[in-house]
Amino acid sequence: MPHAPCDTLIHSAHLVVDRGRELPGGWIALTGGRVAAVGAADEPTPEAAERIDAGGRLVTPGLINTHHHMYQNLTRAYAPAINGSLFDWLTALYPVWARGSAARASPPPSAPAPT
Repeated sequence: MPHAPCDTLIHSAHLVVDRGRELPGGWIALTGGRVAAVGAADEPTPEAAERIDAGGRLVTPGLINTHHHMYQNLTRAYAPAINGSLFDWLTALYPVWARGSAARASPPPSAPAPT
């Protein structure tokens, strides 16, 4: 069944839609700033006003507050934080997340500083 046209189509992504549902090479259609449809690489894509090639990138549609939850998603299997209480989990992971924030704040020595 064909999908309705959309504003933006993000395609060729490694799409993680939900726990246990990953679509390598998948696509996501956005209309009015909201997810309208998702599909696998072998499904036909809708017509779109804008197309974004996300090849080689991870896309997690519907993940809210990504500036915080991205870290949680990427570190959820961090061994020192598994099977503890919420407080144990937070105290194990905050130092890990802080190192990531510090690395982004400082450009590599060979890179020019942002202007």
